[in-house]
Amino acid sequence: MPEFFRLLSQPLPLEEVSRRLGIDYSAISNWLMRFRQLIAMNDPDGRWTPLVRLGLKYRPLGTCTRCGYEGQLNNGGFSVDNRRQVKCPSCGCHWPLNVSLDASAVPVVVVNDLAQNAAERRRRAGLDAPDLPRVRAGSVRTETRVTPAVVPAPSVAPLDAGRFDLGGPLRHNSPLPRRWAEDRELTKFLRRHIDRVLSDSVEPPPCPHCGSHVTRLASARRADSPLPQFQCRACARLYSRATRTPLAKMLRKDIAYGILPLLSQHRPLADAADRLDTTPEVIKAWVTRFREWLLVLDPAGNYEKRVRLGLKAPWPVMDCPHCLNQVEARPHGFKRTRKRTAAELRRRLFRCTGCNGFFDVSIDAL
Repeated sequence: MPEFFRLLSQPLPLEEVSRRLGIDYSAISNWLMRFRQLIAMNDPDGRWTPLVRLGLKYRPLGTCTRCGYEGQLNNGGFSVDNRRQVKCPSCGCHWPLNVSLDASAVPVVVVNDLAQNAAERRRRAGLDAPDLPRVRAGSVRTETRVTPAVVPAPSVAPLDAGRFDLGGPLRHNSPLPRRWAEDRELTKFLRRHIDRVLSDSVEPPPCPHCGSHVTRLASARRADSPLPQFQCRACARLYSRATRTPLAKMLRKDIAYGILPLLSQHRPLADAADRLDTTPEVIKAWVTRFREWLLVLDPAGNYEKRVRLGLKAPWPVMDCPHCLNQVEARPHGFKRTRKRTAAELRRRLFRCTGCNGFFDVSIDAL
């Protein structure tokens, strides 16, 4: 019996109460009728009777934002983010019952009172039945709407001189030949994740917008949608595995794999654009997106530090032998003399930004 007391203030269907308590439906309806009678007898001011919501079937009152209909609205089920919806009986428009961010009381009209129905059944059977006060209107307090937090885009850290090979040429007119070496580990890492993004798997990944794991499959792969579509139950947004990745807005997905070996090479943007038959502006945008995606895949930034394509190497901080200070040193080409070439000396020139003095460092030491 105490379990039944706790359910009197909740707008639950009697079928659910019968399932929870393991008691027959007719017994639950008779209990509700008798408790409503008992409360009405001891509540002359009518203070406690409206608090009994068990067995009341109601419909909300409101105004349709589309057609302007005012009055009783139909129940529209639940939305993807588990919010109760209402349906306009005139135009069929659906919208959430609670559109505010805080909990609010929604006016409702009672369309069916199961306690009154139980009393009517007893009268038709020739039995005594109480005259219960009718509940015609009321209000239902909705739950507080919690707006899911948006996953922020990762911020790319400023470039560090340590990721670049300062012993190699930094300009196209350098006297030394360029050395471009591919980081195969970075290429393999990105290729594995791109294969996963472009896969046909219907297993829902976490939502890329709010990070929620409560997601569902919205549609499988088809002709007009090359990737499976998913929907988040927290923020109700649609997404695919390519959302918030470089592949989401990449029009030339046919060369997505072609840029992977170039990302780790310190090539100019124009050189990569010629190889991929595109423009330097497109390559620059791709490099930025891949750097941000690598920070999502590897928050430690170990793989992002290996991206060098189209990036300008910052000046390193070095010890100046002239002013004896540790300052930024500007690369100033390679040292050469009248008798020996730059390839023979293998020493890079730097210019101190403090005293403007020149000094050279062996390429092998960089």
